[in-house]
Amino acid sequence: MEQQEFLEQLWQSDNISDNIKFFKNINSADEIIRFSQSRPNPNIKIHQRGNADSEIKFIIPTIDPNSIICKNIEKIYNNYTVFFIESAGKYFNYSKAMNHGINHVLKNDDNTTYIILSNDDIVLDRVSALKLPNIAFSKERAYCLTPSNGEYSGENVILTAPGPFLSLKDYLFSRLNGDIVREEIVRILHNKSIPFAKVISKKYFVDRLIFNYVEKFQHSKNLPKITNFADFGIFHIKLLTKNKLDETFINGWEDWDFSYRLKRQNIEINKLNLKFERIGHASIGKVMSKEKEIIHSFLNGIYFYWKHLKG
Repeated sequence: MEQQEFLEQLWQSDNISDNIKFFKNINSADEIIRFSQSRPNPNIKIHQRGNADSEIKFIIPTIDPNSIICKNIEKIYNNYTVFFIESAGKYFNYSKAMNHGINHVLKNDDNTTYIILSNDDIVLDRVSALKLPNIAFSKERAYCLTPSNGEYSGENVILTAPGPFLSLKDYLFSRLNGDIVREEIVRILHNKSIPFAKVISKKYFVDRLIFNYVEKFQHSKNLPKITNFADFGIFHIKLLTKNKLDETFINGWEDWDFSYRLKRQNIEINKLNLKFERIGHASIGKVMSKEKEIIHSFLNGIYFYWKHLKG
């Protein structure tokens, strides 16, 4: 069995021990990146629904464009053009699905002003959806949803290079971009097990507490405050002509990477106070266990810090 196929089986396994074995067979960040970039492309189909003449286009990856979830989305967004990007299987890649939709609009539609990148597990209520044409959007800014009740959308974080105010997560991933990837991850997962891995997840309170501390006492240009568009972002078409999602990420961190790159271009992401409902994990067709989700974040986090904050 070729190394790529062997690693793929370990990566896809629902057995946490296999996921750890994946990292035992990886020696460096470069090997992780090669693995990600060598994965086959998934099958992708586009389904257009709604008002074809709308200047606002929704691009929504989904495993099933005819599901009850998508039927509801189609009903609520019927004033706008909705492109459901159908893609599934073990090689599903969120970034590739989104980019496929973006490129389709850029190539085939001259009537677009704004593109909304959205998961199929998040949907505005009807009243909020009808407000979109009346919002005074700026082509120099992007937009996301204001988080509510701890929701992921529009989350803030401070990303830093190694330094005294580095959060636990930043510290960990900044150390994993060299040749010690295997030793560090295996040591963490074996010695401290999953409870420790949970601490580094941005979905747990430790990051929020550290964020508040750093912003209060140490905020500066060297500690950029990033607003992540997460699972619902509104972009002027010119922004997406110059910027695409990075397809090396495997269904995680691609939103942080995109938001961070916009920040470096002095493009802010503003929060919109619109009502929405979130189901969770509908895009990939199944709910990933918290343990596997966190372990998978190692790969994407390593690539993110290798790309932006190494050295």
